[in-house]
Amino acid sequence: MYMHSLKPETVLRFRCRRNHITEPSKGIVETVRDVCGVQSQVLKAAMISILVRTEGVTIKDIERALWEDRTLVKTWCMRGTLHLIPSEDIQLYTNTFGEKLSDNSRKYLIKKGLSNRKIDLMLEEVVDVLGNEPLTKEEIAREVSARFGGTGEWIKHSWGVFLRLGCYNGSICFGPPRGANVTFVRTDEWIHNMNDTIEDAVEELLIKYMRAHGPATHHDFAYWSGLKVSTAKELMDDIRGHLAQVEVGERMMWVLEDDLQFLESSETDFSSLLPYFDTYLLAHKDKSLIIDHEHYKKVYRQAGWISPTILCNGRVAGTWSYRENVDTLELTINPFEKGDLSGKIAHAGKRLARGLGKRLITLRD
Repeated sequence: MYMHSLKPETVLRFRCRRNHITEPSKGIVETVRDVCGVQSQVLKAAMISILVRTEGVTIKDIERALWEDRTLVKTWCMRGTLHLIPSEDIQLYTNTFGEKLSDNSRKYLIKKGLSNRKIDLMLEEVVDVLGNEPLTKEEIAREVSARFGGTGEWIKHSWGVFLRLGCYNGSICFGPPRGANVTFVRTDEWIHNMNDTIEDAVEELLIKYMRAHGPATHHDFAYWSGLKVSTAKELMDDIRGHLAQVEVGERMMWVLEDDLQFLESSETDFSSLLPYFDTYLLAHKDKSLIIDHEHYKKVYRQAGWISPTILCNGRVAGTWSYRENVDTLELTINPFEKGDLSGKIAHAGKRLARGLGKRLITLRD
């Protein structure tokens, strides 16, 4: 069988194109769907991830998509972490990850003294008190405790360990924030455009992942998804007829066979600014293609924090931070190597500032 040999830079350009880093999408939902969800531990960072990938949108447009149009939804899914995903695709993600994630949460609650039956009854009560009107954890706890007895502390748990169960099975999701408090809503009353139950959801999501983040390996998919490596390998084997093996340096990887024709791209230089927890930095277990080992800990920090990064031709060239003033955006950039990156990131900086409704000021640390 003929083996395609690819240069690392070819792979990175392809991934950046599919991630809308070099070819911005025309719409917010298209961006989020094409990159297979945007991590949102920090909601502002998730919005910036969308801003830098989407043509002509602002933070207000993304907020409208989330809380008014409801074409995006915030929930816990991959790796048990917060993500923004297209509302109509929520069942694709809950069907894929819900059972595994629910099992983990149930084990914790059972260890703390709750029975499976009590967990189910409490969850039914939570879903019952929720509707289209967003409620905080405290409000949900008060309502459920009034019906069920002393269960409020579980619902108000700082990790959201109980409410996660409702998100994992798709019965509840996040509503708009109320000041510093998060709120929750009943999914089937909040979202009106959900796709029907999807058969073979995991396989479909794997193909979407490969389209966005290939070439990749089953180890990469396991890392991104939170599924077991053995499960990821079985899934890769199941879709082998859709895949072609490629050689990238000394590594063997897989790409969708239909994508082989799109792997070659122009050699035009490009740069981008990626925020905290950007999906491009979380899609692969092996980071050697995108960052030098000596700089790894400057980006992939303790407690799972992923720094905002400067991307040049698909590789991480430095970090950055910003401060918003009344009408200006001040960028501070920290290149890994000597040299002025200000000129290279000027377009990306202006685009970010425009999306935030600010005028750009670039600084140098």
